Amino acid sequence: EKGEPWSAILKDNARKEFEQSKEERDPLLLAKMLAVGRQCLLDAQYKFDMAEMKIMKNIEELETGDDLQ
Repeated sequence: EKGEPWSAILKDNARKEFEQSKEERDPLLLAKMLAVGRQCLLDAQYKFDMAEMKIMKNIEELETGDDLQ
């Protein structure tokens, strides 16, 4: 937005949401926030794992020369 890195923006937003959620007392809303948060973490982990697999495959292809065909 103002030349600010996305990581800083996401960190600030996450902190704000965390601080706001500390005051929440509705058990249903808290459960929903936990479920959504967990799903976000699982999605991020999946994307990381897929990227790692792609990198490992590229390294393996480079080492074996499979990419030269």
